[in-house]
Amino acid sequence: KEGLAFFWKPDRVTFNDIGCSYYKTTRWRGPIKQIKSLCQGTLTFSRGDQIRVYNTHLDIAAEWSEPQVQEMLAMISKPNGSLPLVAAGDFNNGLGSPAIEMIEKAGLTRLAGDWVDYFFVKDIPWATQTKVIDCRTDYISDHNGLLLTISPEEPVKRKKYSISSKPSVY
Repeated sequence: KEGLAFFWKPDRVTFNDIGCSYYKTTRWRGPIKQIKSLCQGTLTFSRGDQIRVYNTHLDIAAEWSEPQVQEMLAMISKPNGSLPLVAAGDFNNGLGSPAIEMIEKAGLTRLAGDWVDYFFVKDIPWATQTKVIDCRTDYISDHNGLLLTISPEEPVKRKKYSISSKPSVY
C-alpha cells in the first residue's frame, strides 16, 4: 500500500479532514498487489475561503486506471462537492488518453502538468501559479515535482495552458 504527501504553509492555511482511501480496482504484478490511493483534505485560507484538495496515484495500465478515475470522480462529487477543488498527482496517463478525457469531461480543467503528472481544478475563482520542479536531475524521483500557488486575494485571470507529453523543466 502507498500513501501520498501534501505540503502546505501552516501560517497561510489550515488543512483539515485529511484522509486516504485505496481504490477498489487493484491488480497483482507478480507477487506484489498494487494498491493505488486517493488522499484528500480541506484547505482553509486565512480569510476563511475553502477548497477541497485531492492527490492521487493511478495505475499505469488503462484497464486499471480508467476504473480508478471513475472511483476518483465519484469521491470528488461526494460530501464537499460544492467547494472549489484541486485534483493533483501521478495520473499515469498521457494527454488524450481515455482516463484524462474522462476527467476533463467531468468538468475539471487541466491547469498544468508534466508528462503524466497534472493539476486539475474546478471552480477555483482565484489566481493560480504553477511551477514544475526539477527532481530528475539529482535522481530524487523519476517524476518532476509540481507546485501550485493559490492566491485567494486575487481574482482569476486564467489563460489556457498547453502541456506537451514530453517532460519539461523550468
